[in-house]
Amino acid sequence: MRVLIAGLANYGHIYPLMPVAVACRDAGHDVIFAIGEELLPLVRSAGFTGHRVAASLEWGWTEAIRRRPELSSAGELAIAPVAAEILAERVMRDLLPVLARERPDVVLHEPYCPGAALAARLAGVPVVSHIQGRSLPARMHDAISGHLDRLWREHGGTADLPDWRAQTFLDFWPPSLQPDPPVVELVDRHPVRPVAWSGRTDRMPGWVPGDRDKPLVYLVFSTVFDLDDAVLDAVLRGVAALDADVLAVVGSRHDRVAPRLPGNVRVERFVAQAQVLPHADLVVCHGGSGVFLGALSAGLPQLVIPSGADQFSNADDLVRVGAGMRMMPGEVTSSGVTEAVAALTGSPAYRQAARAIAREIAAMPAPADLVPVLGELAGAVAVESL
Repeated sequence: MRVLIAGLANYGHIYPLMPVAVACRDAGHDVIFAIGEELLPLVRSAGFTGHRVAASLEWGWTEAIRRRPELSSAGELAIAPVAAEILAERVMRDLLPVLARERPDVVLHEPYCPGAALAARLAGVPVVSHIQGRSLPARMHDAISGHLDRLWREHGGTADLPDWRAQTFLDFWPPSLQPDPPVVELVDRHPVRPVAWSGRTDRMPGWVPGDRDKPLVYLVFSTVFDLDDAVLDAVLRGVAALDADVLAVVGSRHDRVAPRLPGNVRVERFVAQAQVLPHADLVVCHGGSGVFLGALSAGLPQLVIPSGADQFSNADDLVRVGAGMRMMPGEVTSSGVTEAVAALTGSPAYRQAARAIAREIAAMPAPADLVPVLGELAGAVAVESL
């Protein structure tokens, strides 16, 4: 079986796909990636073939504002549908010739990349979507359905555009975090365990696994929906005031913030999150699906400060199940962060709730268990074509 995996070139969109990619390769199947050039080195360093297709979500937003300058004052959720239109069109244009050359048996894509599903259907290839958030993809599809229908017909689609809800889905949200009622009814949904993944060049700081007499707080925020400098500074001051060791991952702002922090806060640009989480006691983050589910898989309570996309609903769910706290960016003060983290580390109830979710996650099917689902789809289409 040949599997083509398509996604936008953002870490939070590609890392969740990697465990399934590795499981397919370990089972002896061919795996090809089609993503933006920004992350081609990542997939190639992991031993996969990569084709340049589309770009990053950041590019989509920048291009949307270039075409419609009035969007510059809109929030992320207002820009998202326009960016999705632009990205879907570029994905289709770039991916169709790749599909013609590589002739995959199945296409697996992340749901913020609907252009991949359109291109695959036009090429007669079965499609699987890997769910990475609860509600935003449904809102996005509803907002751009007319644009997707136009793309479908411009590229040769004759019958009505297939309903995206009817395709096969892999869903790594544990049972307790599933919305009731569902945000959208899915006909063919398969649970899959979220598994943390790190690239070959990702590193864990050498001091992290050492013995310590203080809790380790892991602080990380989104590379896409980032906190502004003032809010990040308040968060850093808040965790610095704790009697704790702090690993703060701040990306490109490393050189600005690192010299201003006390010795109990060690600052890194990027780390191997999958290796760090087993050593942490608490996570302060934005609530993106990767770190959100990674922390829960490790049974860690969280303080979530959401700033975009599905991070708000993730934070709400965290509070609902009792595994952490939520603080909106406009509510952040350094003293508030200090108090919240102290409460999370001081009360065993939060850790107990997080560990209950960790047990649910551990009981979910492993990525290797979902490889036959892809094989059945590929086989069914092969039989139909005879």
